[in-house]
Parts: sequence; structure tokens; C-alpha cells
Amino acid sequence: MASHTSACVDHFVYFQVEKHALRFQKEAWKPVLVHLSRDGLSLSSGGRSAARELVRQRLRSFAASFEAACLTQSKWIIAEEDLRVGAQVSVVQAVVPAYRSYLQNFGSFLDSQSSFPNKYVKYSPEMVEKMLGELFMAGRSNNGSDRHTPIEDHQV
Repeated sequence: MASHTSACVDHFVYFQVEKHALRFQKEAWKPVLVHLSRDGLSLSSGGRSAARELVRQRLRSFAASFEAACLTQSKWIIAEEDLRVGAQVSVVQAVVPAYRSYLQNFGSFLDSQSSFPNKYVKYSPEMVEKMLGELFMAGRSNNGSDRHTPIEDHQV
């Protein structure tokens, strides 16, 4: 009976830790995801030029917020593998589909004829996913900048 009670307590504690970790992740990444808003992007609310500039600005803001969040969270280590993987998966599931969808829906507003077609898209969705998948592990550099470079190396 004692082992059953102990297992129940362990499961309850694990569930509570996981619940709070997921809530923390949601709150920590909300400031990044806010830049992927669709608000104000209908063509009827100011024309293609205004929408283009808004998409550019939001992508610049997303990249800056994403880098800041990665820098902050790269300092966190989750030693327990199941919790770490769960945290990585939850962040990837929250950020990557939203980012990919934003690029698919509003990428056409960017300068496709530009000599730098990725001028405003600093990170591909695949790079974002890779970077997020490397969070919370021991042995990483504090900023991760030695491992990842933007798609294009130029000023936005």
C-alpha cells in the first residue's frame, strides 16, 4: 500500500511540475507570439503598402523578441529529460506553427522581386524549430549565437 501511495504522490508532483512548466512556457513566449497578429492586415484597412510595412515591422519585432526569449531561456536547464522534452515540444508547438502560418499567409506582402527575398525573414521556420529544440539543455552556450545564423546576413 505504501508503494501505491508513493507512486500516486510522485505522479501528482510530476503532474503539478509539468502543469506549471507549461504555464510558464506559455507566458514566456506570449511576448514573441504577439508579433504574429493578423490585426490590421486586411487590404481594405489601408492598402497593400500599409499592410506590407506592417508585416515587415512585425517580422522584425518577432525576430528581436524571439532572440531575446531564446537568450533568456537558454540560461535555464531542465535536467529531468521528460520535463525538458515536454517543455521543448510545448514551445515548438506554440511558436513554429504560428510563425509558419504567418509567413505563408502574409509572406506575399514582402518584396518578392527584391535582391534579398528573405530580407525581412531572419529565421526560417525550420531554424526556429531547431533553436527551440535546443533550449533547456546543459552544455549550451548562453546565447546560442555560435550555432545559429540568420537566413541572410544583412540589416533589416
